[in-house]
Amino acid sequence: DRVIASRKNTFKNLFEKEVFEALSEEFTTHTLCAGVDFAGINADIMIDGKLIVEVDGVEDEFSSNVNETKKQSIMERMGYEVVRVTKREWGLSKDAALDRIRSQLVQS
Repeated sequence: DRVIASRKNTFKNLFEKEVFEALSEEFTTHTLCAGVDFAGINADIMIDGKLIVEVDGVEDEFSSNVNETKKQSIMERMGYEVVRVTKREWGLSKDAALDRIRSQLVQS
């Protein structure tokens, strides 16, 4: 069992909120939560308690003392799938980013 503590949908920046809202509209049959704290780290967006979407490319309003590579490694060791979405990718092709998340949801 995974122990997860969550604040109710908290966002570190406006881009993260934008991605969360788009995912909420796209994946209406899934459970989404933003700002999930566990194991001393914070996951940007969690879907169905198994897939984590990390949102990159915008400065967070508050910083973490764990770098992104280490953070992803911790998440993966705990059994989570991690998909990274960058601001640049989102701007160029939001649909491509959503497709990657969709395919990962099917696999996990």
